[in-house]
Amino acid sequence: MLAPVFTATASLFLAATDIHVALPAFTGTGDVGAQKLTFFVEYLSEQLVKQGGITVSTPSQIAAVLGMERQRELMGCGADGAASCLTELAGALGAEAMIIGTVARIGDEFALSLKAIDAKTGAVLSSGSTRARQEEKLLDFLSVSVELIRADLRLKLRGTAEARSKFGPLVWAPLGIGLGSGAGSAALFLIAKGQETRLRNNEPPFQTYGDVQAASGQGRMLQTTGAILSGIAATAVATAAVMYFFGDKLLDAPKPAQVTP
Repeated sequence: MLAPVFTATASLFLAATDIHVALPAFTGTGDVGAQKLTFFVEYLSEQLVKQGGITVSTPSQIAAVLGMERQRELMGCGADGAASCLTELAGALGAEAMIIGTVARIGDEFALSLKAIDAKTGAVLSSGSTRARQEEKLLDFLSVSVELIRADLRLKLRGTAEARSKFGPLVWAPLGIGLGSGAGSAALFLIAKGQETRLRNNEPPFQTYGDVQAASGQGRMLQTTGAILSGIAATAVATAAVMYFFGDKLLDAPKPAQVTP
């Protein structure tokens, strides 16, 4: 009877652990300098770690484990999809996935492709590519790709989809406005009620009919303002409720597959 409990607990623990990704050096055509390739790898590694939920073995860390020459050999056959190379690399690093990047210069454009591969089976988990005239656009593509790769890895390696936080700014902002407006409305109605009580009891004694009219007008103004704030509070709370329960469906949109120049 305890087996399902252990299985569920193990699944939850696995889903919560970071995904270990090996990020070898990018390959590129001869007219793309080694320094640029290194910068692209470091930038991608930084963005992956910043997103959270992923640990990265960088080229320097891979070289420290395997040696530079062996890393080149494995990447040479890994780029062609040889499962044995990926398995050896995964076994040495304890990585679950590898991200392979290629940069080429074609005419006056740069072409960059990324591929996340299951380090044990060689199956493609995520992929994307872009073409751009400016190198800065390649960085934009890498930034966009990080979120997509992370979601694909968690879905295919952990079985968990990336979920948008339900209690995000689109919920707590209108909820805060609603609560603030509701509190203000209640305070104004209490003040107006006190004003009405003073009018009925003639406290303090009003000297002229004009004083009574002024006090009465002030009470009506407080009630009107309170009613407006009540309407704002109701609208804001309703908005927060809609975003909490249906925000995912309302905001979901196709994600860009590539960044174009």
